[in-house]
Amino acid sequence: MSQPSTRSRARLRVVLGALASLVALVVGNAHAEEDRLTLGKKLATEGNSKGVVACKTCHGEDGAGMAGADFPRLAGLDAAYLEGQLKHFQAKQRKNDMMSPVAAALSVEERAAVSEYYASLKAKSNAVADASLVSRGKELAQHGAWDREIPPCESCHGPAGVGVGVNFPALAGQHPSYTEAQLAQWKSGVRGGEPLKLMSAIAANMTEADMQAAAAYFGSLPVEESP
Repeated sequence: MSQPSTRSRARLRVVLGALASLVALVVGNAHAEEDRLTLGKKLATEGNSKGVVACKTCHGEDGAGMAGADFPRLAGLDAAYLEGQLKHFQAKQRKNDMMSPVAAALSVEERAAVSEYYASLKAKSNAVADASLVSRGKELAQHGAWDREIPPCESCHGPAGVGVGVNFPALAGQHPSYTEAQLAQWKSGVRGGEPLKLMSAIAANMTEADMQAAAAYFGSLPVEESP
């Protein structure tokens, strides 16, 4: 049986070397991700020594937030979206007496880690929605109110509020009080940082009743449908 040529052996060494490098990269990335999740969990459950209180204090042990309070569900939301919102708090594009100092006390590494941790959690909700408002909210979510320049919410946030990418978070199962409060902040100009000032323009055309209804509809949806 003939021996492989020198050229064949050289090619084999190149291939094996490339495979070894790829395996090392994959393993290294897996370890780095595990380290980030560990750090994120520590921040969520213990906080840090620079003034960050444990995130679970407001957002719950499982990241489902608090029903009836302005503490949103974080579990299962997009990591890049969550990190972007922390950046907005740090840049004062969003203002909140509790979140602003917390975000300011996070390092770049911690900001990414805690975002990835909450994104890794199974999405769940304990939201409580006013059933009398859901029908009106569904109309706004699916059809909008074009006579007042209000597009369907689901045209950006996805069918059943499952969320679309970095800029349009999942709304399904979010606490109505939180969603309503954010819409009010968009309208008043307290909250900013969104692409093309899209939400500010839409919220400006919404009434308080619109906000309550849309928030109730999305709060009534099951988060199990979210990707």
